[in-house]
Amino acid sequence: MTQMRWTTFGTAMLAVALGAGRVVAADATSGVILEGSQEARGMALADAITASNDAGAVQVNPAAAGFLEAPVASMFLKPEIAGQLAGSVGYAHPTSFGTFAGSVTYKTAGDLTYYTYDAAAQTFGKKTVNAGTDILVTASYARKVWQELRGGASLKVLNSSLLGGAYSANAFALDLGGSMPIPGVEGASAGLTIRNVGTGLKYLTESEKLPMEARVGGGYGKTFGDVGVLGVLDVGYGIAAGALGVGVGVEGTWNHMVSGRVGYRYGAGARYLDVGLGVRYLMLGFDYVLEPMSAGLGLNHGVSLSYRFGGKS
Repeated sequence: MTQMRWTTFGTAMLAVALGAGRVVAADATSGVILEGSQEARGMALADAITASNDAGAVQVNPAAAGFLEAPVASMFLKPEIAGQLAGSVGYAHPTSFGTFAGSVTYKTAGDLTYYTYDAAAQTFGKKTVNAGTDILVTASYARKVWQELRGGASLKVLNSSLLGGAYSANAFALDLGGSMPIPGVEGASAGLTIRNVGTGLKYLTESEKLPMEARVGGGYGKTFGDVGVLGVLDVGYGIAAGALGVGVGVEGTWNHMVSGRVGYRYGAGARYLDVGLGVRYLMLGFDYVLEPMSAGLGLNHGVSLSYRFGGKS
């Protein structure tokens, strides 16, 4: 029975890892929902948004919220194969005391069918349950620290369950970050963050490490007539996994309304190319991302909607 229990648990963990859409080192870290951003623009730019100053970057660097001039509400949805689904809703509100932000992120790995054994009757059965579900609640705060430097922090609470709730675990994590324009270089910015510092996820007897990482990033944007071009670069080191990752992205925007994006990721022995587009009209924003799944399982499509309550249109 103990062997079957561990085998079933391992099968569920594999299903969750494949559902991440990325190659995951199963023996290194857990809490896949904590990795990267959960919004279409950031994903299309290979999550190289540590130095970004928009609301979507708060999931990567909490200091980004300190640049907001008006409240922003957003939502994200990414359906995947076999009933897998990822989504989030968020809201950020700047005040004279700083910017307060919060989000709820949800991810399910779809259904999993496995065999059971009744020792008394000596018979096998079959059962279908949800392979795994993660729910992440994040509260963030950011403000101006010195001149143009913004600093921020995020507190995260994660609940993770496997096999329809047969195994569950909770974890707490902290993100700290800073971001600022580079003095003397118009259009350039830099950011630094350390993410997912906290407790592990303990499903059975051993605690699974969270994907703790340190990340530094930069961006440079320039306008040519009606066209704006932005280049971004992030370098991250997975402290728990001991792995280095690089993300680079380019975004071109016409007339402040229509954007095309491409991002390239390298790390953990894998390479990925993400593409996306965005449309802005007055206070409303729409973003789309197309990204590959792990193990050659196909492509994922994700969409984000956002609304800014005031500020420049």
